[in-house]
Amino acid sequence: MRDIDAVLPLFSTQVPGVSEPELRRAVVRAAIALCERTDCWRETDVFETDGRRMERLAIPPQATIHRFLGAWFDGRRLTPIPYERAMEIDGFRDGDGRSDGRPWAFTQPEPNALRLVPAGTGRLMLSVALKPGPDAEILPLWMIEDHAHTLADGALSVIFATPQHSDPERARYHRAAFDRALAERFACGVQGQQGARIRVAGSFL
Repeated sequence: MRDIDAVLPLFSTQVPGVSEPELRRAVVRAAIALCERTDCWRETDVFETDGRRMERLAIPPQATIHRFLGAWFDGRRLTPIPYERAMEIDGFRDGDGRSDGRPWAFTQPEPNALRLVPAGTGRLMLSVALKPGPDAEILPLWMIEDHAHTLADGALSVIFATPQHSDPERARYHRAAFDRALAERFACGVQGQQGARIRVAGSFL
């Protein structure tokens, strides 16, 4: 991970009246948009679970899960279902770990957490797409090294769209450059930027 300040010199001179906190927030918004549109920040993990608990994902610092790309139990792909539906299934509602069969689905009781439906003991593999949290101060090293100029364009498009620093023409220019970079660099699909394993800690409900 690397501090967001590493991106600021690329564009701060173009907006001399903008404070550093505003610059950082603009970079974070650009990074969030980049991740949400491309799923470029990916992590995977494989671990054993007894199914009696909610798996709470220990994701990298100052990050949050954008979406689950997939979950597999003993090699079988699980279906994501709403929490309300999961509560109706025996083996999930009582929370005692009783299973009426092999897990076939998963749900999210809360952000960054997962529960098997119904409960089961076996090998769980997860693939998730991450994004920075809204108050992030650091980003993955690869994101800054590979996409710093794209983040700078995204940040400038954010700044020039604000009432305090409004400049619609420059906002459109930098937004177009941001969009073009995403289209060009991710046109063939994201191959994955998979770093350190996610460490998963169980938490009993």
